[in-house]
Amino acid sequence: MAVHFIPTLPVRRTRRRTVTALATAVAGSTLTACALGGAAVSEDQLAQKPARSVPVAVWARGLSDKSVFDQITPLVEQQYPHLAITTEAVTGIYDKIVVALAGGDAPELAVINMPSGVPLIGQNAFLGLQRYLSRDRAVDQELKSFAPPALQAYRFKGDLYAIPVTNETIVLWYNEDVLRRANLVPPHEIENDPQKWNWNTLLDYARKLNRGRDQEREMFGLFIGAGIQASWGNLVYSNGGRILTDDGSKMVLSQAAAMDAVQWSVDTIWKHDLGPQPATLKASPDRALFAAGRLALVMGGEYFRRYLFGPQTPQGLPFKFNLAQIPFAPRTNKRNNVFHTLGLPILRGAKTPDAAWQYLKVFATKEAQQFITDGWGSRGGNQKTYESWLRSNAGGGPPANYAAITKSDAHGLPYPASAFLGSNETFEPLNRLMPQIFENTLTVRAGLQQIDQETNARLEPAARATGAKP
Repeated sequence: MAVHFIPTLPVRRTRRRTVTALATAVAGSTLTACALGGAAVSEDQLAQKPARSVPVAVWARGLSDKSVFDQITPLVEQQYPHLAITTEAVTGIYDKIVVALAGGDAPELAVINMPSGVPLIGQNAFLGLQRYLSRDRAVDQELKSFAPPALQAYRFKGDLYAIPVTNETIVLWYNEDVLRRANLVPPHEIENDPQKWNWNTLLDYARKLNRGRDQEREMFGLFIGAGIQASWGNLVYSNGGRILTDDGSKMVLSQAAAMDAVQWSVDTIWKHDLGPQPATLKASPDRALFAAGRLALVMGGEYFRRYLFGPQTPQGLPFKFNLAQIPFAPRTNKRNNVFHTLGLPILRGAKTPDAAWQYLKVFATKEAQQFITDGWGSRGGNQKTYESWLRSNAGGGPPANYAAITKSDAHGLPYPASAFLGSNETFEPLNRLMPQIFENTLTVRAGLQQIDQETNARLEPAARATGAKP
């Protein structure tokens, strides 16, 4: 699922102000006193409650999310009859979480993504789950079936703050018909061999598949753009570089491994003339160019399949597509992809946190997570749900190497997010300057150094204020 931050509420309040309000509220005695809903109620005590007498409110991001959660509700209420689950589709969910916490009117659970959710972990918005896991071996064991990067994404200072909702990896999608006409071995046949499937292979394939030298050409060989998730971020990770340090306390894009990967990406457009320029993409996004048969090779998440088959493209494509795990970096002989995951935390203002934990216990099971894999658009967090999804060709597609998606969990690294600073503040310099780098109006070295400098001027003091050591 592509990552989108929803920046505003209907009320006149900026992201900085809402996060500040949350920090102030959490620090105050009123919210702290009611954070656990008053007197603690054990699970045994909850079980003695009358049927449907303990409300648990769940916030979803929209109607499509809600429809899947509604399918999970009967499983929860069957196992815990005293729970009364209500799921609400909430627009502007991240800012509304902040406002609800500050006002003492938070739901028990709410869907978060990494860019907006991880900073809220740092603001003490969610309850740590380790205290529940330490006495609930069944759930702790179930989580061993979740992709490690999904769990890593929501860990902070040794505690887990959310149960993963979805897993989403990045793979390479390609036009198999044009590869075969060019007598090129399809990447899915060599995807596990770093000597045969690496950045050099990708560049060689792109050159042989490119048709023309202008922006109206018949076919572009390869697209790598200015976005983190489906483009250069995967190459930075594969090359041994990082965007943020593992603890999220510092931006490190100007280090050599990261800089070399970004330079390689930019060179595919301006040195090798293999990809669409940013101005071209404004008129025709990469997915449109690929579906029209004008782009041979493109990185994308499993969400990319929505543009290739299904309700959005009922006519299908006039060519055979396929996919493979992303190529290895020659420098490291490794590959890593930018892994994104949604999460479901217990909010600190929850009135019935132990009841929320009962919901999460069921939510983590294969039975509940299967609804997500089958109906969400991205796979559920529990990897035991993937067998039927693969048998159905990723939800009804033509035959292809969809196992590349599930196998890529093993080399995923979490989407960069910091618990010390909000997403808008952390990534404002990157979002402003990286397009200039890919437009070739700012050099890679100067641009990345400026991104690091501007970001760390904000990020490092925020990290130090929490006791971290950038």
